[in-house]
Amino acid sequence: MRKAIVAALLIGGVITGAPGTAAADPGSDAITQKSARNAAQPSTIWLYNGMYLQGSVATMSTGDRDLRDNQYPGTNTSLYNTVSSVDNPTSYTVRLWNGLNLQGTYLDIPPYTAALTLGSMDNAASSIEYW
Repeated sequence: MRKAIVAALLIGGVITGAPGTAAADPGSDAITQKSARNAAQPSTIWLYNGMYLQGSVATMSTGDRDLRDNQYPGTNTSLYNTVSSVDNPTSYTVRLWNGLNLQGTYLDIPPYTAALTLGSMDNAASSIEYW
């Protein structure tokens, strides 16, 4: 009986939380997909227009700061004020700014992490830097 319950939980979602509890992560499918992409392009930062690494995705590399000049591939949608989650598989810290030219308030995304939601920076990032 226990094996059947564990198998059902593993098939249905990701097990998280305290022992004996289970919860489905709405981004678990996206996290699996991003892991495969990151393995193929480990120095690329992935920016999504949906939370939990969902929706349209654009890639960026170090050196480009202004999100107005970048679009999600296959769309006419700019990254400017549309980013809702970020995957950072690089060795750099990524800093999103809500103002142009690296001004205003910012949110740091440490190396080798994903920000599944951006809180107050959701749909507010105007520029980006890496170090």
